Amino acid sequence: MGKRVTSVLGAGAVLDFDFRNIEAPTTSSITRQIIEQKIRGLDEEESGLIKHIYGMLAEGSRAEYLRTHPAVRNYDPQISFEDLFDVIETLHSFSGTRKHEHYPFPLISTLVRSDLDYHSVDYYNAMVAIVEKVIEIVSTYDRRFREQDREQWYKEFWKSFGGELDVFNLNYDTSIEYSLQQFIDGFVPFTQGYERFEPEVLWNAREKEPTVSHLHGCYLYGDFNTKPVENYYSHRDLYKLYPDQEPFISRQWLPMNQAKEGLFYSPIITGLKKTDKICYLPHSFYHAFLAKRIIDNPSLLICGYSFGDLYVNQLLQRHKLIHDREERVIIVDCWPDYANEDNVSLYRYFMDKTTGGLREFVMRLIEGGVAPLDAFKMFKKVADGCWESSNGMLRLYVKGMRHAVENYHGEIMGFLCR
Repeated sequence: MGKRVTSVLGAGAVLDFDFRNIEAPTTSSITRQIIEQKIRGLDEEESGLIKHIYGMLAEGSRAEYLRTHPAVRNYDPQISFEDLFDVIETLHSFSGTRKHEHYPFPLISTLVRSDLDYHSVDYYNAMVAIVEKVIEIVSTYDRRFREQDREQWYKEFWKSFGGELDVFNLNYDTSIEYSLQQFIDGFVPFTQGYERFEPEVLWNAREKEPTVSHLHGCYLYGDFNTKPVENYYSHRDLYKLYPDQEPFISRQWLPMNQAKEGLFYSPIITGLKKTDKICYLPHSFYHAFLAKRIIDNPSLLICGYSFGDLYVNQLLQRHKLIHDREERVIIVDCWPDYANEDNVSLYRYFMDKTTGGLREFVMRLIEGGVAPLDAFKMFKKVADGCWESSNGMLRLYVKGMRHAVENYHGEIMGFLCR
């Protein structure tokens, strides 16, 4: 390797795994499983609160959209488990206020009313149930991944960087750590059961030492509130369990953001209030480290990331400002076959089906300006499922992670290092 590479991994990076007898962890699959979760309410009876809230949210979103867009005949709101979690998290704050509990008024609460008559404890239990279900799903496929014969194509790909690699994982699994075996993530041994985070260990990683940063947490994290180091660490700081231990969620009081909304802080960051939740350790330093590596590394590899997180997008967009003509970017994603047929089809899928964050990033990179179609017509089809921009700074691999790695491993490494 001639250049160190910054890599950002989203949910799509693992969807080509062979899940065999378990369901692939797509957003729709996780959402469906979460909706069916039952909780124990304040009265200890089983409650379908999660499904009830989801149904009301979907029905209300559909009705409001059709009211304001009368020409539309059908509308199916795409509500993910993270959207659902955010609504329940916000309702928890409102409920605490209405029930005259110890929570202060969220600023928006004087303008928002709800007829829902759940107790705030019910909402809290629902959030715990959602997080526990996500952790169960992730830990199930992650532990299968650790079996020796599984996904060798993936493991060998990450090893081939020879340590010149900084991975920023938006997923909750440990597939990167297990692939690399040797890595720096800032955590150091502390007790027989878990490790603590020391920022300078991450910051001072040497050459040939790959780093791994979990921007949204990991199912092996936990908040232990350890007494021996309370002068150095906060009770909000997360520690890392060893893989043979069972993950858990502690029952702490919730922090609040400046809008006085309660934040459900757990080993994994989910919902839509991520920018408030990354204030704590280790996420705060992982965010800062991403900025550092954006500055340091001219080569950028983005796998299965839909560009849905504003705080990540804004750092990625600054990559061009810093490196300009030295910049090399590869985006690996899975687009439908028709998008790979010709330049116009590629452009239409890009404009109609991808997120605004991805479009803004790509158009800035290829200097599309006021004529994006013309810029896409100049893309070169390097191989099946592989397109390169006319300025030579971007490659798109649109047939998924496994197809890209198994067919173009050498080309990917060469492009990022040239």
